[in-house]
Amino acid sequence: MSAEDETSHLLRNPGGARRLLAALERARRGEFEERELSEPQITTEAQRTRE
Repeated sequence: MSAEDETSHLLRNPGGARRLLAALERARRGEFEERELSEPQITTEAQRTRE
């Protein structure tokens, strides 16, 4: 799912829209914590489907 699709989905639901807009306001005020992304771990099941 693209970021645009995900955002659209959240905004369709009143609760999701409130949470998303509240998070945006916190980010604008600088109230966030930066984190590094980790590499996804491939599970045994995922490995089997790739082979």
